Formats: sequence, C-alpha cells, structure tokens
Amino acid sequence: MENKNFLRQDNNYRTLKAFQKAECIYDVTFYFAHKFLSTGDRTIDQMIQAARSGKQNLAEGNIDNIAITLIHQCDVLIRGLIEWKKRDFVEKGGIKEEMYRARKDWQKKNGAYGAIPYEGYGYNGVNGVNRVNGQGSSQPTQPIKPTQPNKQ
Repeated sequence: MENKNFLRQDNNYRTLKAFQKAECIYDVTFYFAHKFLSTGDRTIDQMIQAARSGKQNLAEGNIDNIAITLIHQCDVLIRGLIEWKKRDFVEKGGIKEEMYRARKDWQKKNGAYGAIPYEGYGYNGVNGVNRVNGQGSSQPTQPIKPTQPNKQ
C-alpha cells in the first residue's frame, strides 16, 4: 500500500516556516526601503531584490531538496544491489559456473556422463582419444612424425 505522506510532493512551500519568515523579511525590507531611503536610490532596488531572492530560493529549493532526497535513496538502493551481486557471485559464481552446473544437471537427468562418440569417424573429441565403435585405446593419439624428402 502506498504511503501518501512519504516524501510529499505537493510543492506547498508556503506552509514552510522558513518561507513564511522569508516572506516577512521581504515585507519588512520593502516597507523599510520605501519609507527610509530616498526615492530613486539604487539601494532600494538592491534590498528588495535580495529579500525577494531569499523567498524565491526557498520556493525553488523545496523542489530541489525533494530531488536530492530521491537521488540519495536511489544511490543507496544501487549500492545495495551491487553488494548483493558481489555476494551472489562469490557464493554461486558467474555465467560459466552456471552454464557448467546446467550442463551437468542435464547430463545427470539424461544419463549422459561424457561425450558420445561420433559414428564412423573413430574420434570422440575428448582428450584426443581414438575409438572405433566405442572400442580402442584410451591413450591419446601420437602425432605423425614428418619424413625427410628423398635426395636424389
């Protein structure tokens, strides 16, 4: 069941105490600048802009802090996945070990415990052993030695 209160994203930054205080600062700054500074003074605009920026930063930051929280949560989940994969690899091995186990399981189920000789070729492809119709030496075949050409 989804928890609606977890990381609320209603963007209602106006209910934040910090935003409410920044709004008061803006109102006081606006009043002070227009009441006590000379009309046309550049300081009025600078003070009002600074107060407005504080308020705006809180409004925009509310969304950014939610995004940062989600990024941190994803980071934790990904790190956990990596650690799980490491443990899984150490305990069970990689794809080669998995393929080996699957082949051995198939061989056990089907009664095949080795390579089946190719009929008619006399070679079963295992350890270089020659076999003709399942019979023959279990010793590896010896390579043919090259001969010297006749010098006439």
